[in-house]
Amino acid sequence: MLPTNKSLERFPKQYAYSLFILVIFFLILLASPRGRVSLSLPDQGYQHPWNGSDIMSYVEPAENFLETGTFSRQGRPDLHRTVGYPAFLAGMMFLFGEHWQGAAYIFQLFIFALLFPCNMLLVKELYPEGSGRVTWIITLLLCLGIGTAYTGILLSDQMFASLFYAGLACGVLAIKRKSWSFTLLHVLFIGCAAQVRPTLGLFFIADFFLLVHLGYCDEQKLSSKVKRIIAFSVIAVAILGSAPSFRNLIHHGVFTPTSILSDNLARYLAGPVLIAKGKGKEYQEELKSFKEAQGVEKIAIQKDFASTVIRQYPFETAKRMVYHAVWNSFEPHWQYVLRVFNNGFYLNKILTSDGKITPKIYKGAPFWMMYGAFYILFLLALVRCLKKKEWLFLCALTGLLLAFCASLIIGQGARMRLFAEPLIVDFAVIEFMRILAAHKQQTDVNLIG
Repeated sequence: MLPTNKSLERFPKQYAYSLFILVIFFLILLASPRGRVSLSLPDQGYQHPWNGSDIMSYVEPAENFLETGTFSRQGRPDLHRTVGYPAFLAGMMFLFGEHWQGAAYIFQLFIFALLFPCNMLLVKELYPEGSGRVTWIITLLLCLGIGTAYTGILLSDQMFASLFYAGLACGVLAIKRKSWSFTLLHVLFIGCAAQVRPTLGLFFIADFFLLVHLGYCDEQKLSSKVKRIIAFSVIAVAILGSAPSFRNLIHHGVFTPTSILSDNLARYLAGPVLIAKGKGKEYQEELKSFKEAQGVEKIAIQKDFASTVIRQYPFETAKRMVYHAVWNSFEPHWQYVLRVFNNGFYLNKILTSDGKITPKIYKGAPFWMMYGAFYILFLLALVRCLKKKEWLFLCALTGLLLAFCASLIIGQGARMRLFAEPLIVDFAVIEFMRILAAHKQQTDVNLIG
């Protein structure tokens, strides 16, 4: 079934509505004194409530690029961050000078707003029976804080998610319409997303299964044009997805998109495990060696440290990973906003200093129940796909979910699931509608009988 022209004709209006909502929320932040101060950078005398050091890890390479022509930190090409988001900030600095920060907040809203109409297109084309519920889905996403909760922060998560869903939507349209224009847009958006966050190095595998699945949805046999579109897309996405790794191979001699994995394994998994085992001093000594090392040497030291701790304390490591998975899966996005106004809490801070459960924890209870329902419905949707033997689609979803599951082992909170959440909500809402329809049908049969 080809996408209707009406579906694409509505896109500009849907995009305008989405942008309007994000702008309104940003203005609400600006209207509050605490909201205004939260928009300042950490080096301007205020420690941002949203991981201030993370923000500066994007700002510093951007500033250095304008000075030296290289996205660098500590005098060397940056191994920690991919260049996409620093390039965006560098562009704002170059064009707007000392006003770059305000321009960055405003311009990224135009990218953030892509997520919602592109997600609408995905739902309508992948599951036409759920197209009447896209308004529910978008309302849910906004209420959950997708997009809205990230309007006042300079981090890459929301930009990555929006570019990623724009790429997915264009990929669907490329196959449905057999369009080279949408194929190029698919590659462009996915390629840009791959430079913003180091998550899509292996996405070309999931991309292959998704595009082939879409091709067989409308035809018993793939046409030669569709085969060429799929081949071009997969090859181009594979190259662009590996671009950060090639950059680090050239500058550092290691084929990896980032040093984040080794950093997180050492600092956020192995480190807390050692502390829990009463070996905090030993961990502090290890931290000194991390700070003294650079580049490939630092990656090797951190990996060795993490693997040693994991082997020595597998049970404590497993406990920590479960803890991180719960934290990342259930923490509301609104914590990033509420914390600005001293009304939020992070899910990893359940206990007070004297060991009691903090009263603030109950503020998140409605969100926890919603997310619990979403995950259950999502699993039911996967079971439905298994029963229908939609193997290609399941392979594509598996590729996407592996990246999501990998992020769960490192406890960083709600933003770790941001790129996967719209898909989870899509499936959950559609599955809920199917259950309601089946129940209504059974009730009608019973009444007739």
